[in-house]
Amino acid sequence: MEFSEWITNKYIEWRGKSIGNDRSITKFAKMIGVSKEVFNGWMNGSVPNRKSTVDKLIAVYPDAKEILGIVDQDQFPPDFAALLSSATSEAEAELARLGLASNSDDGLKIVTSIFTKYGFTYKRTNKG
Repeated sequence: MEFSEWITNKYIEWRGKSIGNDRSITKFAKMIGVSKEVFNGWMNGSVPNRKSTVDKLIAVYPDAKEILGIVDQDQFPPDFAALLSSATSEAEAELARLGLASNSDDGLKIVTSIFTKYGFTYKRTNKG
């Protein structure tokens, strides 16, 4: 299932629980902690990639981790988890400083470079 289908189903489920009440997209987005525009983007194929936005979504829907492919770092050996955490923090800070999205070409180059510095490698694959 794609993220857009998953989040749309969450909205339909939320709205269906209170037939007759005012349950707009704007209110659903506000409940999650994002703007209506961000939420509409999600329904139309965008995927959240900012940590703060992802954290808000997960706070309301913990199962969002699975659909977004987020893995809890505490399941890794401590040394590996520390490296992963450091690489992730540095990459997020650099992307924010430069105003880049992680899924942009320049953002991917920066993330790949930082993760390589911490001993990780990246190989683009096609999901089939």
